Amino acid sequence: MTANLATAAGSLISFCRVIQPVIAAGQADAGRSRRFRGRPAAQGRGPQHGTRVAAGCLTAGQALGGVDPSAGPQAAAVLLAGACHQVAVEDQLPGPGHAVSRPGAASLVSTLPAGLVPHPSV
Repeated sequence: MTANLATAAGSLISFCRVIQPVIAAGQADAGRSRRFRGRPAAQGRGPQHGTRVAAGCLTAGQALGGVDPSAGPQAAAVLLAGACHQVAVEDQLPGPGHAVSRPGAASLVSTLPAGLVPHPSV
C-alpha cells in the first residue's frame, strides 16, 4: 500500500507543479476561468483524480486489514493531496526566503500511515 500511495503522491506533486501556472493564468481572467472550470473533472482529469486513486488504495488497505477500520480513506486522501499541492505551490515560489527543504512523496506517505494503522486494543 505504501509504495502505491508514494507513486500516486509523486504523480500528484508532478501534476500540481505543471497545472499550477495553468490554473493561475485561467483564474486571472474571469471569462477564461468560467470556460475552464469543470472541464478537467468532466474529462476525468485534474487533482481530484489523484485523490480518488489514493482513497481507493486506502479503502483496499482497509479491506485487507492494513488500515484502521475507523480511518476515513477519503479524508486521508484529501490530506495527502493537500500536502502534495502545498509542495508544488512552494516550488513555484523561487527566490530568497523560499529555498526550503520540502518533503518528497515518500516522506509524506510514510507519515500518513501512523494514523491509519490499526492499533491493538488494550
